[in-house]
Formats: sequence, structure tokens, C-alpha cells
Amino acid sequence: MTPPAPTTKISESVLEELWFGEDDAGAITAQAAASFAAALADLEGLRPFSEVARRVLEQVADKDFEVGRLQGIIEQDPALATKVLRLANSAAFRPREACVSIKQAIMVLGSRTLSEVATSLSMMSMFSDISGIGRTVRDHCASTGALVRALALHRANAGSNSYIVGLLHDFGKLLLLQAQPATYLKIHGNQMADADTIHLREREVLGFDHAVLGAHILRKWGLPDPVPKIVAWHHQPARAFAAGGEVALQVALVRLAERVDRMLGQESLPSTEQTEHVAALPECEYLGFRARDLEKMWDELLHVKQEAEQIFR
Repeated sequence: MTPPAPTTKISESVLEELWFGEDDAGAITAQAAASFAAALADLEGLRPFSEVARRVLEQVADKDFEVGRLQGIIEQDPALATKVLRLANSAAFRPREACVSIKQAIMVLGSRTLSEVATSLSMMSMFSDISGIGRTVRDHCASTGALVRALALHRANAGSNSYIVGLLHDFGKLLLLQAQPATYLKIHGNQMADADTIHLREREVLGFDHAVLGAHILRKWGLPDPVPKIVAWHHQPARAFAAGGEVALQVALVRLAERVDRMLGQESLPSTEQTEHVAALPECEYLGFRARDLEKMWDELLHVKQEAEQIFR
């Protein structure tokens, strides 16, 4: 049996940029690097990155980008085209008119936004047949992406990456569930853990967390900055807020959307006490949302969440 090819060494510069940050600056060690490299070696067996998504990325990166060619690429994948149209017509994107074709979706959403949507949906389709806790994570990603987008529409200058970073923020969890299901289920359990505790357990067991792993793979696959950095830092708010700019804004939106997703998963809409608690969180204060702002949005956000969870079903 031919031995596997050696894994390329992960440089300390990459680890230093994406690693733990504010609470664990000394974690850049040989052990951490070795753990990360081992995980990447295990991920070699994953399903390949979608050819359609790769072509979409290449097309939009081309300075002579042609909208008609983008349309043709997406339409070659009927399942992807269907998901794109469903999302383009959803409450998260608030289209002024119904989109009945990819060409019309491009006109309504814009080619850049549509390319982000098509790429991220194609990547998530790697996990369309996942079950159990994996399906829970996938649905959480879908609803978080839509909620980030919906929240961003209530804030000026929210940037152009709001949907894709929300959808892909837990991409690393899905990768680990596919590559190391038994190990990861021991970490995660059969229920969704609190958003800001599971990554700590991952670090203890694996030497890294899903955010860093997901960001590294996204960068390796060619997703442009700042998307990988936002994904890497969504459990490092102090670091993100100190960096400022789009990274800080998108990390705040992702973190708030995660909280909202879990709250809206209850049987009833959040109480006044719960709303006031969320409004006092650093990410909500950073975005400038008050308790009464959230209360006005609950019905809209619940509709957005329910629509989004149907995208991959």
C-alpha cells in the first residue's frame, strides 16, 4: 500500500494570523501546528470543492468578468440554480420583484452578491445529505447566514459579505464531522453546545478550533479576504473589535445572528427580559441595536430563519 503523501507544513505565519488571539497568544506551539497539520491530512479525503463554485470564483475574479457567463455556469447545475432562486426570493434579500430566472436574479441582486451566494451555496451542498447533529449544524449555518443578511439590512454600511460569512461561519464543524465523525461527536455531543464554549473544548482535544480550520480551508480554496479572517475570528470578538472595519462589523453580526437563531428556536418569541439581555451583549452594543429595535424585528427574523432552513432540504 502506497503511503500517503506528507502534509505540507503549516507555516507559523498562517497560524499566528488565524489562531487564538486575545486569550491564548502563547498557543503557537509545535504541538498546535502538528495537530492542525494532522487535521488537514485527514481532510484530504473530503469531497472535492465544487467545480461550479470554483468556476464562479474564477469568473468573478476575472477583470473582464461577463455576467452572461456567470449565468451560464450557475444554470449548468439545476440544483444550485434552484437554491439560488429560492434564496434570491427570500425575505433575507428582500427583492423588489420576484426572480424567476438566474438572469433576473443577477439584475436584482447584482453579480457580486449573486456570485457570493452561488459559491457559498455550492460549498454547503457538500453536506446536503448529512444527518443527525450534522444536519443541525448545517441548518444553523443556513439560518445564521440569512439572519446576518437581514440584520445587516437594518444597519448602514454593513459591507458586502454578510450572507457568505454567516453561512460559512461553522464550515469547520461540518468538515470535522465529515472527516472525524466519532472524535468530533465526543467533543460536540448530540446537542448544539453554547456558541462560545464548544470551540474551547475543541482546542483542548484537537489543539485548534473549527473556526481556524474552516478559515484555513476557505482561504486554501480561494475565498477572498476578509471572509476567512471573519470566519476565523468569530469566537474572538475582542480581537475583531480591536481590528475594526469590516472584520469587526461582520463578526458582531455573525455573533448576534447566532444568538438570535438559538432564541428563535424556542417555542415562543423572546421575552422582554431575553431581549434586554441580548441588547446588552458587546456585539449588539457594537452594532448599535437597542432592545426595542430587536423587539420590532422578531417577527421578520423568525420568518427569515424559517425560510432559510428549507434551502438545503
